[in-house]
Amino acid sequence: MDKNFPSKNDSTNPSLIDLLRKYTSRTEERDTVRKEDPRINRPPPQQQPNVQTTNLNEDRMNLDYKAKWEESEAKYRALERKHQQLQNSTVKQLQNKIDQLQRDSNQLKIVKERIAEVCSCRQLTNIQIDQLKLLVNNDFPTEIIANKNDFHQQTLKLRDIIVKHNDELLNKFQVMIQGKRKRNQFENDLSDDNNDN
Repeated sequence: MDKNFPSKNDSTNPSLIDLLRKYTSRTEERDTVRKEDPRINRPPPQQQPNVQTTNLNEDRMNLDYKAKWEESEAKYRALERKHQQLQNSTVKQLQNKIDQLQRDSNQLKIVKERIAEVCSCRQLTNIQIDQLKLLVNNDFPTEIIANKNDFHQQTLKLRDIIVKHNDELLNKFQVMIQGKRKRNQFENDLSDDNNDN
């Protein structure tokens, strides 16, 4: 029995360790042989599809990011174009408005100059000329000209003021003429009376 089962004190203890080493080395050898031997069933090839699916997922994610990037880039370009169009259109609108205001201002100046020419005629008295020139020189309130309708209204106001002023002048002339007629008639009557005497 001693041969089959060595005791603890025996010198066979090292042989047990050797056996253990052999056994463990054999299991390691078996594992390596299994891995290397193509005939032995390998574990199901799940790792490769996982690698492929991860690669596919990465590719899809890259494509998704790329698509999102291109989409956002296209949106940015569209917004940039729209901004440029708005900027150009507002600049054009402002320029057109400025041009229109300048044309209307020039027309108003022409009207004023024409009225001033009419007023400078020698048939009117100096006081009348001064009064009309004061009217033409903006002593009456004028609004800012925004478009042709406003310009038209402004000229109508100017015409109405001049017509009113002319009516007042005509009334004064009529009173003066009537006074002169009465004086002339009175003088004529006096002269007739003097002639009769």
